[in-house]
Amino acid sequence: MNILVVEDDIIVREGLKSVIAQQQHNVIACGDTDTAVEILNKENIDLVFLDIDLGEGRNGVWLAKFLNNYFNIPFIYTTGNDDRYTIKKAIETNPLSYLIKPFTEKDIFVAIEMVNTRGTSTQRAIQKNNEFFIKDRGVLKKIFWDSVLYIDKIYENDCKIFTSQSTEYVKNIFDDIEGNLPDYFVQTNQRTFVNFNKILQINNEIIELLDGFFIPLDDAYKDSILKKLNTFS
Repeated sequence: MNILVVEDDIIVREGLKSVIAQQQHNVIACGDTDTAVEILNKENIDLVFLDIDLGEGRNGVWLAKFLNNYFNIPFIYTTGNDDRYTIKKAIETNPLSYLIKPFTEKDIFVAIEMVNTRGTSTQRAIQKNNEFFIKDRGVLKKIFWDSVLYIDKIYENDCKIFTSQSTEYVKNIFDDIEGNLPDYFVQTNQRTFVNFNKILQINNEIIELLDGFFIPLDDAYKDSILKKLNTFS
């Protein structure tokens, strides 16, 4: 697992790094939100240990909101502040856990195991209304659902997203996308979902889409597609 530690206290930061590394995880550490954002855009992070009070500048709650808005990465607060107001504000950002300093190696182990039971993904899609974002070489790239012609599963959880302008190859994301497809996407075979609004014609076992794309249509999926058509004869 790839773990990011965001902690301004160098002693605590190095201690966390050591404990996490001993558990056979890859760990990157920094002391401020700006560096954390740079790391998140470049690396495939699975979990963040996040201090709330990061000294001057933006605090851990700001970074937690950033994670919620632009990434789907679980985070765990690590803080020496246990007042009710701080805890309430922090909990509103939906952390996976909240560790009060000083915490133990066992606390860290249990927190990481909670993420293992949920599973991780090295690339994620963030979905909002008629758009979603994918991570492309460290940059969040926006794609509009209605611009997508079709989505093809390539290998395990990898897929290609075809639009009129580009083809995007993304890793470990297909399950996330499949679970959030708009209702105008239809499945045509075991690995392909097509934007119904882009269909030009259906000819036996082939669907023709805009821009000259031809997609195989398996018998198992034919009836459900035909039921969606407004046909006149």
